[in-house]
Amino acid sequence: MHAAREGPQHSSCCIPTILSIHPGRQQPEMGRWERVVRPTTEMMCGAPPTKQLATAEIQAIADKVKSPLEEKENKKFPVFNAVEFKSQGVAGRTFFTKVQMDDDFVHIQVLESLPQENKPVALTSYQIHKGRQDEVTCF
Repeated sequence: MHAAREGPQHSSCCIPTILSIHPGRQQPEMGRWERVVRPTTEMMCGAPPTKQLATAEIQAIADKVKSPLEEKENKKFPVFNAVEFKSQGVAGRTFFTKVQMDDDFVHIQVLESLPQENKPVALTSYQIHKGRQDEVTCF
């Protein structure tokens, strides 16, 4: 029997550590089962995602959330070019993307739900006034 539980969260990213609980041997002197908790080797959870250059797919995702961002900021962005991104697979895919807007940059967090949920991509968070040198992070 396997059970999963959240472990400590990493400061660089918000991926929970997954642990497996394996039934152990019965301890005759105590008359109870020992439970062994150890990290599972089936998944690489807890590792921060790596930065990648933006692709046409990432630009298309950024384009889908451009209008909602313009509405929230109450201004138009004539330039809106995805530069780089990181992604996580947690109940769908979450993209953390650095987008160039003229001389300024914005970091956007976009959720792409699982296909069976049949939901459009959603702008879940963003950080404005970023510079070219600011690394895109999980936020």
